[in-house]
Amino acid sequence: MSEGKKNFLCLHKEADLKLRKKMRKIICFIIPLLLIGCKTDRENKLEDCQLITDIFDKSEIKDLTKIFDFFNEQINVQHKVNRTESYKMFCERMKESEIKGFFDINIPFQKQMDLYSQISENTFQQIWIFTEGKIRRQGSFHPSKSISLNFNGKYSAFLKELGKENSAIYQYYENFEVLKDISPNMAAFMMNYDIFDINDIRVHLVFAIHYLTLNDVEKRDKIVTVSNSPDGVQ
Repeated sequence: MSEGKKNFLCLHKEADLKLRKKMRKIICFIIPLLLIGCKTDRENKLEDCQLITDIFDKSEIKDLTKIFDFFNEQINVQHKVNRTESYKMFCERMKESEIKGFFDINIPFQKQMDLYSQISENTFQQIWIFTEGKIRRQGSFHPSKSISLNFNGKYSAFLKELGKENSAIYQYYENFEVLKDISPNMAAFMMNYDIFDINDIRVHLVFAIHYLTLNDVEKRDKIVTVSNSPDGVQ
């Protein structure tokens, strides 16, 4: 083999080695982006999140998506901006209304009731439960039921696991673990959205379910005729 050919092969190998090293760097950069893609405000889906698919089955994820889309639609209708900005503006409005002493989530409850009818009873029970009680109306007591988060459901397990990655969610779950329901501390805590990773779609889901729960608690007994059926979600 001639000396010129040897030099050519040597240079070719050197160039090939540099290209391989460059490709490795690109791959090492891209893979982490793919892994954290679920935590950004891209047009991603709940079904793309590993934690969610680890806990919920396909049918439950479809229902979670309906719940999530409903809440997003409601706050985007109000604010007409992108999702993360909508969440920030919504939380600011909640904070201001709390200061004024007039807490109104401003989501029509009848629409929320219609949403319940579109999800399975199983999914509903993985998130919420009802407690029976009495409410005083016009001088007498009437049957009443109130919604709360289900500590024994999959959604509770989701909060616990997400709390291992997110310190704010961990504190939220700790409060929930003590009272088995949304406490005043938890409600106040959620208004401080700046301590959460507000770009994380999983955090968006927590906000959605939190405020839909409070909306139900606030408005159910005001407009709902209580059903005697223990099996329905309304």
